[in-house]
Amino acid sequence: MKSRRLASLFPNFAHITPGAAPGEMEAQKDALPTTITVVAYNNEWFEERVITDLAEIDAYGDQWKTVWIRVCGYKDVRIISQLGERFRLHPLAMEDVFHTHQRNKVDHYEDYAFVVAKKAARSPNLCFEQVNLFIRKKFLLTFSERPTPLGDTLINRINVAHGKFRSRGPDYLAYAILDGVIDGYLVTADSYSHDLEVIEQEILHSPKADTIPRLHHLKSEIFGLRSVIWPMRDTITSLRRETEDVISDETGVFLRDCQDHTLQLLEVLESQWQLAASLVQAYLAFQNNRMNEVVKLLTLVSAIFIPLNFIASIYGMNFNTNHPYNMPELNWDYGYPAVLALMSAVALGLVWFFKRKGWLRNNGGV
Repeated sequence: MKSRRLASLFPNFAHITPGAAPGEMEAQKDALPTTITVVAYNNEWFEERVITDLAEIDAYGDQWKTVWIRVCGYKDVRIISQLGERFRLHPLAMEDVFHTHQRNKVDHYEDYAFVVAKKAARSPNLCFEQVNLFIRKKFLLTFSERPTPLGDTLINRINVAHGKFRSRGPDYLAYAILDGVIDGYLVTADSYSHDLEVIEQEILHSPKADTIPRLHHLKSEIFGLRSVIWPMRDTITSLRRETEDVISDETGVFLRDCQDHTLQLLEVLESQWQLAASLVQAYLAFQNNRMNEVVKLLTLVSAIFIPLNFIASIYGMNFNTNHPYNMPELNWDYGYPAVLALMSAVALGLVWFFKRKGWLRNNGGV
């Protein structure tokens, strides 16, 4: 049974049947129809078309520098399985394509590398989508649950590019995809910085009742994003160092830049998590300060009225006024105004005393 946490981060979390055979592929009920797009290019030519017969791939001969086979949607398991067999892709790797809860990783095979990359986005909550890449000489195969803006952007970029992009192989295209995934991490991390800044201003000026739940939600999402970026760092490191026959030295330099970005992101997310934790403490301290100010105000008001109640209680004891020692001022014509004046003088005197001591200063809590 999938947990709520996994379901929130991975909406298409694949159900794994206990005891299922290794390499078994099963489409989800809500899987989108499968479309296969071939994008081929070299220094001079660019071609993009949707194919329905895998035999059409044979038409892309040596004249093409790179052939990108882009598979979107997992509904047609049969054709995806046939595609894997055509390129001799390992059944366990193909199984990981359908199990979309994988972590960022790279698996090395004899003549290709299999990379899992988790795309991140906030819509409005943090969610992930898995992109799978099979990098081999001349061919790059990608599998995703749905068409993505990143893929469309890269196709447009290849179409209008002349020179460097067109002259490089599928390893550079794979780098471009990974770089786009990491750019998505940057956008998500930047949105957390904005939200934390907004909450910080709220705490300093007008804290709200939902501040703590929002901070805890942000902390949870920051931790979730960090747990995804951490293996991405290891993935890129492994891709650079262990696949010399698949990744060229020139592309390795670009991958090193991706590695630097992941390290920076981890530092940023660590700082954001600590800031969120400190904002929780600041909010609690601010609320405690407000409570202390309220208690102080109520204490001062009580201190002012205690002597007044004492005076009023004396004159409410109803002793016999005929005796010379039992409140002779009750028969005085100015007794009532005199008592009110005494009470006012006591109250004003206490206010003056509290103010002189600095106890009436407002420290921003009330």
